[in-house]
Amino acid sequence: MRMNYSKKIILIIFVSLTCSFVVAQSKKDSIAIKNTVKDFIEGWYEGDAKRMENSLHPDVVSKIVIRSDKGIRLGRFTAEKLVTLTRQGGGTDVPKEEQRKNIKILEIYQNMASARVLAYDAMEFLHLAKWEGEWKIMNILFERSKK
Repeated sequence: MRMNYSKKIILIIFVSLTCSFVVAQSKKDSIAIKNTVKDFIEGWYEGDAKRMENSLHPDVVSKIVIRSDKGIRLGRFTAEKLVTLTRQGGGTDVPKEEQRKNIKILEIYQNMASARVLAYDAMEFLHLAKWEGEWKIMNILFERSKK
């Protein structure tokens, strides 16, 4: 069965509009996700508790696997603890020229995303979700850099 010319044009226009919406939405989300992660890491370096708080979901948990001669344990930081540590100075002692904040979005799927940030002394993997219209960090797993 052959499709007539006008049906082909309508189909092409529909597909084009659909694709442009998906690309636009992804670009808009990518910018918002990157800004959320920037608030997280730059808030830490600047000691800006408000930026840190704005980047986090209130139920976020940041975790680190700690290995030592005594064994292995899991360190945990709540949103409240991260905001408090930031308010107390966070990473303000890190010289500006050493403040790494290499952000990479790893994946976006609908209303969730995965990103990483290579910071001054750690690699952090972040899970984000769109929460009440804003991207928030929901989970953090990090490891200190070996010096």
